Amino acid sequence: CQPGEQITSGEKNICVWLQPTYRQYSSAESGIPGFFPGHEGERPHKQGLGVDHTEFYWSASKADQIRGSAVIAIAEHEGETEIEFEEAYIETLNSYLLPEGANVKLGRAFWTLGSLNAQHSHSDNFADRPLPYRVFLDKAFNDDGAEISYKLPIDMYAVVGAGSFRGNDYPYGGVEEGQEENNAQSAYIRVGNAIDDNSSWRAGAYMLSGDVGNRETKHEHDGESETFKFNGESDLIIYDVRYSYKNLVLTGEYFSRTETGDMQIIVGSENDTFTLNDVESSGWYLSAVYELNPKMRAGIRYSKLGSPDFSNANNNDANVIGDDAVLATAHEGEFA
Repeated sequence: CQPGEQITSGEKNICVWLQPTYRQYSSAESGIPGFFPGHEGERPHKQGLGVDHTEFYWSASKADQIRGSAVIAIAEHEGETEIEFEEAYIETLNSYLLPEGANVKLGRAFWTLGSLNAQHSHSDNFADRPLPYRVFLDKAFNDDGAEISYKLPIDMYAVVGAGSFRGNDYPYGGVEEGQEENNAQSAYIRVGNAIDDNSSWRAGAYMLSGDVGNRETKHEHDGESETFKFNGESDLIIYDVRYSYKNLVLTGEYFSRTETGDMQIIVGSENDTFTLNDVESSGWYLSAVYELNPKMRAGIRYSKLGSPDFSNANNNDANVIGDDAVLATAHEGEFA
């Protein structure tokens, strides 16, 4: 019972996903130094036993030519229950009314971006998304738009695709309110092949670029409210590689982001605005997962971030400032 899974022509698929969890983190940080993730990218404050997203799926297909799907999620954030319309899209199947190898998806969806973005988090092998997904995509890029893909007519697996989106999800805006200035575009290529009967590989390169009309994140730090607002340009490049041998799957991804624009930082009564010029940050992770049997897996993952270099940041009320001045003028905990 998964969103978007193949079903018999004319059949409807209606199901519910329940996910009781137990979580215990040695460090349940509310923020990640040097970054400003949205609330989805933060670890939940509530640990121990709990219920993660409860999701309701609906999907139907017609003659293996076109499929529609919708997902509604119920989640808890900071003690409040939220209802989210996560996905609502239609997509062509088997190149319906299109050239052979081409397909189109329209609506709201988790789009093709890296290894994990297109799947729901309950399908992940680990309790939370890797650090790069949390800080660069607020866990996943889920926006309104359209995506076209084309499978190349060659012997190996090769797919190219491109998309255009409203820009109403992180990192281009907030889910709560869209901005007319927001927009985003994507492009990707994936290639892969079988090595022998027991092993295969796949690699991909992805680009997500757009204009940020308003990106606002908030959280509490030592009992004090902090707000971060950014507008400008944001460009994200992702590379991923996946190798499987029998029951073992090795995965690695590298993220690189460049942003230019104005960052406004509001901490209590203090309000500072900085101009960011091609500020770069990066992150990566490696994971290994072994399938012990069809119902049990074990894995290990290591992820790491490269904090943004704010040495080119300009305080609009001062001259060019370096890292130490940014630490003192803005907020030490966030820029450490």
